[in-house]
Amino acid sequence: MMILLGHCAIIGVNNERKVILGKIQRELNKLHFKYSYHGTQYLIETIYEVYKIRNKLNLKLSKDIYPIIAKKYNKSIDTIHSNMKKSVTAMYYDCDEKFLKEYFNYYETLKPKLKDLIFKIVDKISK
Repeated sequence: MMILLGHCAIIGVNNERKVILGKIQRELNKLHFKYSYHGTQYLIETIYEVYKIRNKLNLKLSKDIYPIIAKKYNKSIDTIHSNMKKSVTAMYYDCDEKFLKEYFNYYETLKPKLKDLIFKIVDKISK
């Protein structure tokens, strides 16, 4: 009986993960991210990890989150970071300027910083 309860808890966690990942992907779709880029997959995982610990004070992506993603994909932290930045740059050129301004509450069209993008999406999926 205890094994069954443990199994149900694992299923619940997996279902919750799927729901959150679905929300993240919907936001990335709105922004025209390309899933063919490795950086987009790393971004999805980074947003998910930040979402899980979003209430931690002084969260530092480079120390608290990127090492988790780097270990999962067997890549360096620099590779993870630079690939995500490349995905953001591609999104910036593919997404409508007006939509970017509205999404990020910008007065002019700017390429969002990686950290701003991550926390904006976490904020949107947390509502």
